[in-house]
Amino acid sequence: MAVHCLDAHGGAARSRYAEADRVRIPTRSRDRDLSAVTWDYLIVGAGSAGCALAYELARSGHGARILVLEAGGADRSPFIKFPAAQIRAVARHDWGYRCRPDPSRNGAVEAWPRGRVLGGTSSINGTLFARGAAADFDRWANACADGRAASWSASEVMAIFRELETSDQARALRGRCGPLRVRTVQRPHAVTEAFIRSACAWYPFNEDYNDVRQEGVAYAQLSQHRGLRCSAADAFLKPMLARPGVELVLNAHVHRIELANGRAVAVSYLHRGKQHRAQARDIILCAGAIDSPKLLMLSGIGDPQELVRHGIHPLIDLPGVGRNLREHPLIKLTYRARTPTYNPTGGLLQKLRFVVQFLRTREGPVSNIFEAVAFLKSAPSEPIPDIQLHFLPAGYATMADGVTRLLPYSSFTVLLNKSYPRSTGRVRLATAPPGAAP
Repeated sequence: MAVHCLDAHGGAARSRYAEADRVRIPTRSRDRDLSAVTWDYLIVGAGSAGCALAYELARSGHGARILVLEAGGADRSPFIKFPAAQIRAVARHDWGYRCRPDPSRNGAVEAWPRGRVLGGTSSINGTLFARGAAADFDRWANACADGRAASWSASEVMAIFRELETSDQARALRGRCGPLRVRTVQRPHAVTEAFIRSACAWYPFNEDYNDVRQEGVAYAQLSQHRGLRCSAADAFLKPMLARPGVELVLNAHVHRIELANGRAVAVSYLHRGKQHRAQARDIILCAGAIDSPKLLMLSGIGDPQELVRHGIHPLIDLPGVGRNLREHPLIKLTYRARTPTYNPTGGLLQKLRFVVQFLRTREGPVSNIFEAVAFLKSAPSEPIPDIQLHFLPAGYATMADGVTRLLPYSSFTVLLNKSYPRSTGRVRLATAPPGAAP
């Protein structure tokens, strides 16, 4: 395929994936025997990390044989494709993990949505696109004691981000020819515009928080293409499946890593009710912050005392497995509004109006979950923003039956995250069976 791409400093750009967007990429599990092959790379998990890694390995040009095992199924559901159906996507494609009761918050039990589907959590999230802060990458680079320091610097990492995206932001650090589609909200709700105006009375407006400066109030950027979700699977993995040597197996639940002389050599997984084995030169865990440590512990890698308690023979003494778990604390604030919002208050006519708006503009409540964000400092002494706000012109709540629904009256929601939490937790095995939640 011929490729022509102008620099992001100006001019038009033709995406090298424009033609691939019209090709139906197969996402079904392959039926042939994969155990007879010694793969160069075996990736456990087809979420954000696994899809991006498969993309980089496949396009390296070395003809590597790559096997990707994903515990979830295909991502064809319209609840995944249409961002407005996120609540239903989570209900159908979530692992259903729950934290232990938190005694510091009166025994509160939190849900940790994790996508069990091709694309992982990128197939069920709110599609909000935000790069990591440049200061974070520079801090990681400074913490490296070997020759890898330069590769983690903000300048190096931002160049990679630029290569991976096609953004509507025409700035030097933004990409115009990458596989991941990113768009900025252009037609926000009137309530969102009021939020932006009010916030800008105190904080600066930032046209692009994914550029050099993150601080400020901005319209949200979303990983979408023409109003539909652009997941990690859409952007990175599916185009690579057309290449020889790249295989994807869906509904393949890996439950053990096999070791030989202290090195991972194969995995055992359950697929269509049968046990299978796949061997590889390199095995890479991309199962997320919950399932990666769980799989290591089930394989005998972790704290020996914890493993023995569950009847697992310790193979590698690595007490740090599952420790130092961090999550951003979130506070949800929902307010009633006098102005009609995206909440279902207008009956069938309102729904038809939303559909027409989407068909004409590819925006509105069918595609826009979050419409504004803000990266703020909790105190002037903070060197970088340590608070993130998400604004959506709709209110929602989790009902007594555990189902999350939009409220039946006009409302809007502000989500507040603490970006750098101090508290840590851990992932432990609850029981030894592979299918049990940690």
